[in-house]
Amino acid sequence: MNFLKNKFQVIYDESLDLINGIVRNLHSFNKNRCKENMARKTEIAIIKKLDDFELNHLNWKHAG
Repeated sequence: MNFLKNKFQVIYDESLDLINGIVRNLHSFNKNRCKENMARKTEIAIIKKLDDFELNHLNWKHAG
């Protein structure tokens, strides 16, 4: 991890943000799982985070 942190600080930071965001989604799902469509809403939110991370990573990679 130190190599990634030193060499790819932006990707490292964004990876931590991604992981924290997914954990927040799962925590919210656990607290509100009885609500209608909560599983689907959680799934969509996580997929969006993963897609956004991929797009940002590809843009960063091609820009540098």
